[in-house]
Amino acid sequence: MNYKDHLIISENCPEWVLEFARRENLPIGKIQDVAAPMSIDYTEDKKLTLFFKSERKFKPFCVDFEKNEFAALRKKLPGRREPLIKALGGPGNNDKCVLDLTGGWLKDSHYMACAGFKVLALERNPVVYLLSRDGLDRWKTSESSEVSQRIQLMFVEAKEFLEVHFSPEQFYCLFYDPMFLTFEKGSLPTKEIQILKDLVAVETVESMTKFLQSLLKKTNTRVVVKRPRKGKHLITNEAISFFGKSVRYDVYLTHVGKTF
Repeated sequence: MNYKDHLIISENCPEWVLEFARRENLPIGKIQDVAAPMSIDYTEDKKLTLFFKSERKFKPFCVDFEKNEFAALRKKLPGRREPLIKALGGPGNNDKCVLDLTGGWLKDSHYMACAGFKVLALERNPVVYLLSRDGLDRWKTSESSEVSQRIQLMFVEAKEFLEVHFSPEQFYCLFYDPMFLTFEKGSLPTKEIQILKDLVAVETVESMTKFLQSLLKKTNTRVVVKRPRKGKHLITNEAISFFGKSVRYDVYLTHVGKTF
C-alpha cells in the first residue's frame, strides 16, 4: 500500500508517533483537511486509533489489552492442553523466549506471554506497529504486571532481523503466522484480520514456503507455524501438528539446519 495516498497521521498525536511518522515518511497533517481513506488520531481517552472515512469500512480501531477477552485470559491462564501450548512444548517458565516473526496486533504474543514465555515480536508494517506499540505501552503503564513485561515489540522486517540481529541461542522457539489467503467454509475473518489484510500485503504460499525453508536453515530449535486447520502444509511430511477449532500449529524441530 502507498501510505502517502491512503493515510494521514494527525498532528495531534504524541511526539513519539510524529517522530516515527517523519522517519518513515508518513504524511502528517490536519485530518479534516485531507481526504485520505484512513487516518490515525489520538482520542480523548488517550488511545491511538485508526479511523476509516468510508462507511463500508470499519468502526474506529485501536489495540486494547484491557478489553475483556484479554483480561479474562490473564485470569485463567492457558492450560498445557491448549493446541498452541502443546506446539510450544508446554508452558514457559519466564526464561524461555519466543521470537514472534509476524507480530500483527500481538494477540498470539499476548497468549504466549500469558503461558509464561518471554516474547520478542517483530512488525514490519508502520501502521500496525504504531497501533500495537501504543496498545502495549498503555497496558504496561496501567497494569505493571509480569505478563505485560514479558512482551517486547520491534519495528523491523523479519528477514532483516534474521540476517542482522538473529542469534539462535537467544530463542527457545520461532513463531511464524503468515496471514491466511483464504478462510474455511463457514469461517469469516475477524474485524482485526480484515483490517490487517487491508494494511499488509498477503504472502503467496510459495513465498511462505521459501521463508520457512530459510528459517529451518538458520536455527537449531523449534519452529511453530500457524495455518488454517485444513490448509496445506508449507513443507510436507516434516511437521508435527496440533489442531484447534479453526487453526493448526505445525511444529518443525530442527537440528544443524535440518528437520527431523
